[in-house]
Amino acid sequence: PEKSKATAPVQQEVPQQKEKQHTAPKAKTIKRDKVKFPPPVVKPSGNDRFSPMYRKDKETGKPILSETRLIVINGKPVEDITKFYGVYNAHSIVYRTKQGSLAKYGEKGKDGAVEITGADIKYFTVVTLPSAPPVEPPPPRQDKVRFPPPIVKNEKQVFFPTAELDQKSGRIVITEKRYILINDIPVGDNNKFYGIRNIDRLMFLKPSEAIKKYGNKADNGAVIIQGKELAYFKQAILAPKQDQVKFPPPIVKPAKRKIKSPPAVEPPPAAYKTKTNAPRIVRGPVLVNQFGVLDSGIIVLNNKVIEPKGRKIKNLNAESITYYPKDKPTAIELAIKRFGPKAKNGVMEIIKGTLEFEN
Repeated sequence: PEKSKATAPVQQEVPQQKEKQHTAPKAKTIKRDKVKFPPPVVKPSGNDRFSPMYRKDKETGKPILSETRLIVINGKPVEDITKFYGVYNAHSIVYRTKQGSLAKYGEKGKDGAVEITGADIKYFTVVTLPSAPPVEPPPPRQDKVRFPPPIVKNEKQVFFPTAELDQKSGRIVITEKRYILINDIPVGDNNKFYGIRNIDRLMFLKPSEAIKKYGNKADNGAVIIQGKELAYFKQAILAPKQDQVKFPPPIVKPAKRKIKSPPAVEPPPAAYKTKTNAPRIVRGPVLVNQFGVLDSGIIVLNNKVIEPKGRKIKNLNAESITYYPKDKPTAIELAIKRFGPKAKNGVMEIIKGTLEFEN
C-alpha cells in the first residue's frame, strides 16, 4: 500500500541572479592644503662628523657658541647645546631647512635641524673649530705683471653762455636766451653771467622738456649746472666752437732703413717700347662718325655677335663702346680670345646700347 501512494513532483527553485548596480567611480579629491618641502640635504657617507657652529671673540679669541639649530641624535633632541661639542663616526647626517624642521619638530625646529644617526656614534669632549682653508703659496715673481696706474681724467667741466663780438664797438655781447640754473637757483640776468668752471654735472634741456619742467620762462631751453667748488668768470669770453678747434696732424715717423746708397735701377732695353695697342674704350654719348663703317669686322651688341657686312650705322646709343682696331695686334689678340676667330678683322663691343642700320 505504501508503494501505491503517489508522490507529487518537487519543484526546484531556480536561483535568481541579483542585478549588479553600476556606480560611478568616486572623483579623486585634490588636496590643496599639502605643502611640499624640498628633500633634506644628506651629506655623503664619507663625512661622518658634525660640530656645532662657533665663532671667535675678537677681544679674547675664545670660541663663542652660535649654533641655533635643533640637533637630533638617533631620534632624541640634544637637551643642552652648550655641553654638546660635536660627534664623529656617524652613519648619516641630514640637514633640514627651516620650513621642513618647523613642520616636523614644531617651534623647536624654527631655525632648522640636524639629524644624526649611527650605531657607534662618538662624542667630542672639547670645542673643535673648523680649520682654516689651506693658503696657496704666492705665484713666482716672474709671473707677476705690473701695470701702470690708471689715468684719472679731470672730469670738471666749463660752461660759457653764447656770445658774439660787436663789430662796431668791439665789445662782447651776451646773447644767451636759455634758462640757466646753478645748484637749483636760476640766474637772474643772463647779461651779467659770463660763465662758470669746476662743474660736477652739466645738463642741457630742449625747449619742449624745459617748458614742462620750468614753464614758459624756459621756452628757449634750459641749462642745469651743479657743483660744490664752482668758480665764476668775471668777464665775457668768446668760447671757441667745437667744430673750430683744430688739432695738429699726427707726427708719422718714417721707417728706419739703413741704406748706404740707393739700389741701382737698370735702364730699359733699347728696343723697349710702351705698348699702345690696348683696346680703346669710349663711354657715351657716342657719335656714329667716330667709328665709320666696318667692312670686315664684327659688332658685339649686348653680348650678341652681329656682322654688318658693309652696312652703314644709322643710330647708335650705348653706355660704353670698346673698339678693337684690326691694325693693333695686342687688341686683336685679346678680341680673338673673347669673341673667337671672327674678331680677327676688328670688333666694336657695345654695352647696354641700341643699334640701327640704314636700309
